[in-house]
Amino acid sequence: MTILKEVRNFGLDRHDFPTLVSNSTILLRILTLNVDSRYNKRISIASYFIMLLSAMSYIYTYQVSTFWFIFFRDVENQRTEKIIAFAQCNICIVGVIKFLSVYWNKETLKKIVDAYLECDSEVTPHSRMSGNIDKTLRTVKKRALILWLIITVNVSMYLIIRP
Repeated sequence: MTILKEVRNFGLDRHDFPTLVSNSTILLRILTLNVDSRYNKRISIASYFIMLLSAMSYIYTYQVSTFWFIFFRDVENQRTEKIIAFAQCNICIVGVIKFLSVYWNKETLKKIVDAYLECDSEVTPHSRMSGNIDKTLRTVKKRALILWLIITVNVSMYLIIRP
């Protein structure tokens, strides 16, 4: 029953700011990143090991292999494929750079999250501002869920349809 309760916190009906921060904290801790100073549990060694393996696989798959394909594989009539691979390689590296930027600035991010949580706690319940914040956070959570679904379906399609 506890697991079901935890999963329901990710649903669209729970969109208050502390819940959104909690949801983000849970998802980012999988990537060995803690952005919530209220959550003091240590990240397990297994998570660091899994993250290291995932990062190495990601970099090999999307950077090293693509670099080899573009610059060292000499096959006739693959100019278009190499251009597409180069574009995808550049898109994939942006995600890595963003993650590293957040990881290096995690203490600053913790301070920002704490300041927003403090500000949110000072909003008068059932006021007009509270209603506006509620509507906006629902929209934010809806967009995040849609983006997550698109990414998940995209990965699933790549796994199902192999070239």
